[in-house]
Amino acid sequence: MFLYAGLIFWLSSFSHPRVPAFRLSDKVYHVILYSVFGFLFIRAFQPMEKAWGRARVLLTACLGALIYGAIDEFHQYFVPRRSADWSDLVADGLAGLLGGIFFLYYVRKGK
Repeated sequence: MFLYAGLIFWLSSFSHPRVPAFRLSDKVYHVILYSVFGFLFIRAFQPMEKAWGRARVLLTACLGALIYGAIDEFHQYFVPRRSADWSDLVADGLAGLLGGIFFLYYVRKGK
């Protein structure tokens, strides 16, 4: 999870990322990156599920993605030709939630 967080930070350090651009491409990239982050985050907190409950662990993954998204948006504010955007932060938090839901309800379906 920490290595992946470092990857996100590193990717957001580029002034001109070389990725295909299309309508809403920025939000699509945020959803992809942060849904994986939410997946990894909830996987890390999986041992707490019995003590905390599934909903609290899922909320933790969503908040973790949201907090890290806020840190990354703040970081992007200082990167030339990048900006901090509230809608990106919302996409990060929702994507973290989606990644957590995917892990809890599809990957661990049999548990």
